[in-house]
Amino acid sequence: MPIIDCHVHAGDKYGPIENVISQMDANGVTHAVIVQHMGQTNNTYLRQCIEKYPQRFWGICMVDLTLSNAPKILRSELKENGLHGVRLPAMSLSRRPDLWEMAVECKAVISVLGLQPHDLGQVERLRAFLEKCPAARLKIEHLGYPEPSEPPPYATYERVMDLSQFKGVFLQFSSPYTQSKKAYPYDDLLPFIQMAKQHFAPSRIVWGSCYPPVEKYMTYAQSLAWFGTLGLKDTHRDNALWQNAVRLMDPRHKKVVAET
Repeated sequence: MPIIDCHVHAGDKYGPIENVISQMDANGVTHAVIVQHMGQTNNTYLRQCIEKYPQRFWGICMVDLTLSNAPKILRSELKENGLHGVRLPAMSLSRRPDLWEMAVECKAVISVLGLQPHDLGQVERLRAFLEKCPAARLKIEHLGYPEPSEPPPYATYERVMDLSQFKGVFLQFSSPYTQSKKAYPYDDLLPFIQMAKQHFAPSRIVWGSCYPPVEKYMTYAQSLAWFGTLGLKDTHRDNALWQNAVRLMDPRHKKVVAET
């Protein structure tokens, strides 16, 4: 069965894409989504990776939010340069809605970075955007950023979970170490993971390794193994590691993945 890693980095400070491929091959991962890292809006190397390995990778770019012509640049990256999505900070929706709308116009994925569940304004703006643009496809990064110290019934995190009512919203299980206050396997996140499963399983959960930053906390193999310990039914886990990611990134690529 193909396995798709929905969140890896390459280039600049993270090294060549071949380092990522080495980890993927060692762990039976067939495809991945290269996500541009924070602080880098030059997507040249990202494009080169997609051009060199078109049947293994999708690419999600970033653009300079301060530029007045950022929507034009984004359109070029998506329509002319072969990239598949854009990574946008959640806070950018209030000041650059034009970029979010351009992504929808281009039928591209929006990878939502840095969502703050305690910021009701952020969550409500996302809800309003999704109501206005029902065709939007969003990948909320890093479990939607739960706060382990939040007491039951986890009302703040529930705000993020309520976004599951929009069928284009996917939740990425990734980077648990950035939210958890404990060591691997990050058991203090289990109540939030259970909520996430209830809202987004089986069809809108995806997995991301966050390689290579993940290596500061756990190995690539441990990241994949961690996902396998979260109590998903076998069929739900298979969906999350394959079909869900294909539907998220671009249904037109399904044939390429299926034949691998």
